[in-house]
Amino acid sequence: MRCKFLYALLPVVCSVEAFAADTLLCRVNRVSDWAFYGTDKPAAQVSLVNRRQVGKGYNLKCEIRDHKNRPLYELGQSGSVAASDSSALSFTFKTVAPGFYDMRLYNEERFMESTVIAYEPDKIVDSVGGSEDFLMFAHKVALERREVKPQYVMVRNREMSGREKNVYDFSMVSRGDERVAGYVAFPKGKRGLKGMVTLVQQESAQRNPLADFTAPADFVEMVIYLKSHGSGVEVMQNYLTDMLLALDFILQREEVDKSSVYVQGSGYAGACAFVASAMTDVVAGSVASSPDFSLLTETYSGGSIAGKVSAPLLMGVGLQSDAGYLQETFSIFNGVKGVKEYFASPVGEEIERNRWKYIKDIFIKRISE
Repeated sequence: MRCKFLYALLPVVCSVEAFAADTLLCRVNRVSDWAFYGTDKPAAQVSLVNRRQVGKGYNLKCEIRDHKNRPLYELGQSGSVAASDSSALSFTFKTVAPGFYDMRLYNEERFMESTVIAYEPDKIVDSVGGSEDFLMFAHKVALERREVKPQYVMVRNREMSGREKNVYDFSMVSRGDERVAGYVAFPKGKRGLKGMVTLVQQESAQRNPLADFTAPADFVEMVIYLKSHGSGVEVMQNYLTDMLLALDFILQREEVDKSSVYVQGSGYAGACAFVASAMTDVVAGSVASSPDFSLLTETYSGGSIAGKVSAPLLMGVGLQSDAGYLQETFSIFNGVKGVKEYFASPVGEEIERNRWKYIKDIFIKRISE
């Protein structure tokens, strides 16, 4: 199953505005229909607004670069905009290979704005990563995890607990005797609940840990703050070990339905969530927000990273991220053979929290029915 959550139902055009030296307002429109398919030619829509009482000329240059920042095309348009008037321009380039492209706009040689254009992103084939097999690495991590003696500590947090939930400070000993901290929240007086393990990079932890609790209210949720010790792929080895130990813990709880445990994360932690079902068969579904695979692709091929992902997967990305990052992300996502969906936000690098939370909740509800 493949589904694209877009903003097509919203009558919104988002834009970035900048004034040129001659006060002509130049606006790159970022619309909901962000991707081009089939015979549609990739294009960038630009609006020029002249708020002065005299006509103004323009000399626009549009550079198109591929995801490796190599220049492909240089397009230009010149003209003038009448007093208190506006003009709509379109820069269209030839049909190219499926992928993400960076459009950079200049007026009179002055840089105005850049935006990402997607062309048939569902057809991007695996072209990233090293030559080694991720599954061998996953097997190694799983074997080493068994050598870690489980040491879990829970202490009730009176301040965070309330009428509906008991919240506990949590810690465990992981690989290399590193102590990993987090929180666990249990809805009161209930059994057979779904569980969510939320992975958060320690440097992204919020002052109010409750802000990280993004599972539905009737879930047992475990928040684990992953510590970035080691270097390169060793960081991911530590992260994945932390994830597996956290899953071991939550599956031991009598409050939790062992067939309904999910994993979510963002950034490097999103990459962990992405491959969770390739690491263990206890994961019922994964949610990966803007997953960063860079620590893995230095060594392992994108195809092998995606190859054994078996549980339903939801991935979210912000389209104004770097074109190279998006190319790598979709290259790996497209390699997943099972149930998968993605949500793409055309505005900003950060996915809107409330909308993303709603989509995650609907996804989990649907796959758990």
